[in-house]
Amino acid sequence: MVGYAIHYGAQCSSRKARLLRPLVIGKSVDHAIAILKVNRRSGSVPLMKVLKSAAAQFNDPLADILVREVTINEGPKRKKFMPRAQGRAFPIFKKTSHISVQLSSFEYIKRVINERVEQSMTKEEV
Repeated sequence: MVGYAIHYGAQCSSRKARLLRPLVIGKSVDHAIAILKVNRRSGSVPLMKVLKSAAAQFNDPLADILVREVTINEGPKRKKFMPRAQGRAFPIFKKTSHISVQLSSFEYIKRVINERVEQSMTKEEV
């Protein structure tokens, strides 16, 4: 089974959130959440929420679910204006990001690997 969740407009820059991507890919969900709880980067809280949301689609325990793919893209920039001297205003751009997570169970991964091995065996025989 495959689970999928998206968080649009997360309040963290995509560049900072992308640094968390290699820490969670290929790990079980409970291990990835433990890593993100300890990590102090700005994108760790939104990424943890998306992981929990995607894991809620499964009936399996969190240790049996793997983080398959994490995609972090730029979102729209929120514009604010800071009042300055003599009636001027300076723009402030708050960056956002879109975070999407794809999870899969161990059984699904085993089945896909076995199918690919069988396909390669049939190609070698021909």
